[in-house]
Amino acid sequence: MKTASQRLAFAVFLFGVGGLLCNWPLLAVAVEAGLWPAAGYLAIAWGVLLAGLFLLSRAFLPGSEHEPHRRENGEPG
Repeated sequence: MKTASQRLAFAVFLFGVGGLLCNWPLLAVAVEAGLWPAAGYLAIAWGVLLAGLFLLSRAFLPGSEHEPHRRENGEPG
């Protein structure tokens, strides 16, 4: 993710995926299948969201390739 707008778009996408995966109709279908499938579904949904958040957080790390390069005097270069 190279720009702040791409990171924001990815964060909004993750919010939408989380809302889709954890809404009532999908949870109701999983619960009707039984306790263990519902627990597995929630574990996978959480895993997907956590992996996405991890990728998003990696874009904000100092020294990453997405940070603008600076000269020794601190000016953008």
